[in-house]
Amino acid sequence: GRFAALTNIRDPAAKKNNPKSRGHLVSGFLFGNQEPEDYLARVATEAHEYDDFNLIVAHRGISASLNSRERTTTRLAPGIYGLSNHLLDTPWPKVLRAKAAFAALLGSSRLDTGQFFLLLADETPAPDGDLPHTGVSMEWERTLSPVFIAAPGYGTRASTVLLAHRNGSIRFHERSFGEGGKMLGDVEQQILAY
Repeated sequence: GRFAALTNIRDPAAKKNNPKSRGHLVSGFLFGNQEPEDYLARVATEAHEYDDFNLIVAHRGISASLNSRERTTTRLAPGIYGLSNHLLDTPWPKVLRAKAAFAALLGSSRLDTGQFFLLLADETPAPDGDLPHTGVSMEWERTLSPVFIAAPGYGTRASTVLLAHRNGSIRFHERSFGEGGKMLGDVEQQILAY
C-alpha cells in the first residue's frame, strides 16, 4: 500500500560533487513505516546532500510531494498533477499535453492500460518557441521535450501504469526500454495491497 516516485530536476549548473544516491529516498519510504508528510519533512532536512529532485510518496490515501529546492512538503489534494524535471505542474509542453490526455482517459467509461501506454509513448517534440530553458543546449532541449525520449545513450527506461482500486487491489503494468526506445520487457501483476 505504499507508493514512491522520484524525478531529477534538470539543471546542470546545480550538480553536486559526490552526492548521495536519490534512489535511497524511494526505498527509504517503501520499506519504512513513516506517514508521507513525516517522511518528507525528514528528507527535507537532508535534501542538500543530494542532487536536486522531486519526490512523491503516498500511503493509505494520503499523497505528498517534496521539491528539494523549496524543501517544503505539500499534501496533494485529489486531482491531476504533472511532473517532469522541474517543479510540480510546471507548464512544460509535454506536461500540459500529458495532463490533458490523462484527463481525457479518466473521462472514458473503461480504464484501458493500453491507452495509458499510448500517452506515455508520445514522441511529439515541442515547438522551439515553447521549449523550457534548463541550462542545456537548444538541441538537447528539443530531444528532451517529448513525453517518451529515445535518444542515443539517453531515454525513457520504463513506463508504468499503476491502477489502485478502492478494494485495495492494485494493477501494476510496466514496460522497460533499451537504447533507442526498443521495448525490452512487459510485466503485469495484480496485487492485493492491504
